[in-house]
Amino acid sequence: MNECAGYLDLARGSIDRIIIQHVKEYMIMTSLGDESIMNTMAKLSAKLGLILLDIEGALAALVRLIE
Repeated sequence: MNECAGYLDLARGSIDRIIIQHVKEYMIMTSLGDESIMNTMAKLSAKLGLILLDIEGALAALVRLIE
């Protein structure tokens, strides 16, 4: 099997969001354009779906500012 096969699978697209769940909190890293990342921290008790909606709104506003 080709050693690069796994890398080629990952190279098919870009990463939009990474969510890390820790014992006490979430860390959400979201792509903000080609060269920027927005980091968000939230308690585990927060509703993740609502946080993601708020992040999308904030991203839209930030993209307008940096373009």
